[in-house]
Amino acid sequence: MQTIFRLAKPLNSDAQPIATSFAMPLGKTDSTRYAPTYNNSGLGVRLGSRRPSKRSCSELQQSGRVVVRQKFCRVHNVSEDSCRRLPRLAVRWNYHGFNVAQRQEAAMSLYAAIDLHSSNSVLAVMDGEGKSLLQCRRPNDLPRLLSDLEPYRDELVGVAVESTYNWYWLVDGLMDHGYDVRLVNTTAIPQYDGLKHGDDHTDALHLAQLMRLGLLPEGYIYPREQRATRDLLRRRFSLVRQAVRLMLSIQSSFSRSTGKQLSANQLRQLKPSQLVDLFPELSTRYGVLIQFKLWLTLQDQITALEQWIRKELTRPDLLARLQSVPGIGPILGMTILLESGAIERFDSVGDYASYCRMVESVRLSNGKRKGTGNRKCGNRYLCWAYMEAANYAVRYHPSIRRWYERKRARKHRVVAIKAVAHKLARACYHMLHEGTTFDPTRAFG
Repeated sequence: MQTIFRLAKPLNSDAQPIATSFAMPLGKTDSTRYAPTYNNSGLGVRLGSRRPSKRSCSELQQSGRVVVRQKFCRVHNVSEDSCRRLPRLAVRWNYHGFNVAQRQEAAMSLYAAIDLHSSNSVLAVMDGEGKSLLQCRRPNDLPRLLSDLEPYRDELVGVAVESTYNWYWLVDGLMDHGYDVRLVNTTAIPQYDGLKHGDDHTDALHLAQLMRLGLLPEGYIYPREQRATRDLLRRRFSLVRQAVRLMLSIQSSFSRSTGKQLSANQLRQLKPSQLVDLFPELSTRYGVLIQFKLWLTLQDQITALEQWIRKELTRPDLLARLQSVPGIGPILGMTILLESGAIERFDSVGDYASYCRMVESVRLSNGKRKGTGNRKCGNRYLCWAYMEAANYAVRYHPSIRRWYERKRARKHRVVAIKAVAHKLARACYHMLHEGTTFDPTRAFG
């Protein structure tokens, strides 16, 4: 049986042939040879036992267009002598009208990966055939890493970076020096569990191998212009949680001392001098006074931080559209806007809803439930924002409340609230994508 690897026909008369996929092993014996074959439907490479001639391997012709042997050897990083036989290799050629970026990509055949740790990094470089060219461990020093990558710079397809939290300096530095950086999605790259030995070097090589095969799961590199503003809003989230802990601690101390309840509104109206009457015992009063002053300081800093974030927003018009959604105010609107980033990065509204953790995570086989997937895959800040908005919307918007009550009659309350949040997330996607305001009839009928 013969296997044909066909080549697409040219799109126009000016099209030139370029390599869109590199050589890949087929697992055949060394005696297997490949010969070019011509037919009415196009040019192909046929798997057979016939030894190809020197001319047939060095020059592939179709409609007067010539692929020179030197270009083939340069793309696949092989010598001209080995190009005459090509054992155990299959090469697909595709004819396109191409631009400079496609031509550069076709000429590159090296792949680099960096496994980034807190104090050091492991760098690996692999060629187009899967052979390791470099493995080294370096301290987290950008000039040192750049000097290691410099000999391979012109042939690098990209640099994969695996990190969990400290990748800003490395990714920005590599991009500033012209490297094509791929941020790895760490939750989507499980390795074979049967490996007898694995370390940081094998992990880095595994990342380069995945990029070579086109299977590398990539994360989104948030633009640095708004990255600091987004992180500042996340810092506000942390400060608010600390303020709530202090408030709950003060309320608990008041309940233990008096047997009464102190609401949050009453606490906001208190002054430090009034704590003398509320806490007659000196030691208890002193501890509560420390917490109360810290709570007041956090409230002042949170207010100042919110004002700063509003000034740093680059698209206040989008924030105004988001605030037309019931339940979404300035804070939730800024959270949704900054955490979503460029809405064009999501191919569909379903992808955006999944990123917001608004879809079910389940594994099915033959119609049977076999477990759950990664329920926490996505953005937890967007999930929080839409759930907060849903709780407000079902209280104060009549049509949303009616839809929620119908859902709650059949499902649990938490499921019904999550369904409302899912609706709001889909509505915000269309609003940001189409530049419109909220339409309750379109979202909730």
